[in-house]
Amino acid sequence: AVVRRGHAAYRCHHRDRGLAAAGDHVDVGRVEVGVAVALGAAIPLTGFPPLNNAAEVLDVSSHPSRLVVLPTVLLALVAIACALMLMRRPLVPFPGALVAGGVLLFIGGGVSVIGSGDPTDSAVQLVIAISVPCLLFLALMAASLPAAPLCGAFVVMSCLLMLRGDLVFFETWGIPTAGDLFTAKFSNAPYDFHYYGLGNPDHTAGFLLLPYTLSLFWGLAPELSPRGRMMTLSGAAICFLSLLLLYSRSALAVALWFLGH
Repeated sequence: AVVRRGHAAYRCHHRDRGLAAAGDHVDVGRVEVGVAVALGAAIPLTGFPPLNNAAEVLDVSSHPSRLVVLPTVLLALVAIACALMLMRRPLVPFPGALVAGGVLLFIGGGVSVIGSGDPTDSAVQLVIAISVPCLLFLALMAASLPAAPLCGAFVVMSCLLMLRGDLVFFETWGIPTAGDLFTAKFSNAPYDFHYYGLGNPDHTAGFLLLPYTLSLFWGLAPELSPRGRMMTLSGAAICFLSLLLLYSRSALAVALWFLGH
């Protein structure tokens, strides 16, 4: 809902800008689309191997100053730069529940740091897991970027990354039975199916609900072309297949609930 309202504000913003030269408008539009595609694709890339191992490789818990070179932090900084350099738009009002959830999330993170046996490590996790994603979200909402290329690149890259893991699963287990799915979920081996996800099947399934839901609702939009509908619903199908292989029953229940509605 927030993306939809932001996209409407984006259209109104460009309608009111009154660019003098049509050529300038085309050039600016191409830049915005290119940046949107790059940022949309980079979001899942920073969360999957090998970039998601950067925190351990750099040992940021022992060297917090290295936070600034983490891929996730760099992505947020690039998004902030885009919000400052490209044509900015006013932030659309956020739903009250979203704001309340964000505030409670930060309060919980602060309490966790205070009560932690290793406050430095907990503070680093607070920055990586909560602060940086929130900054990225606000920057993307403030930047004058088209929603369709941004969301499309996010879905496509998420599906490509999960297809890599799905192929590894089928190479290892073949066509799985219910018993194979259960065994695979709790197995752990170097460069296995879980390695090419987020390392934990429930975490990976929780993430996949994002591109799955986006693809599903986008694919059912009445104004979408037949080709666009086929592409977006294919993305939803890939995400659902990965959810089946991950065998996270709570995530599957949510996915089926969305499918029914």
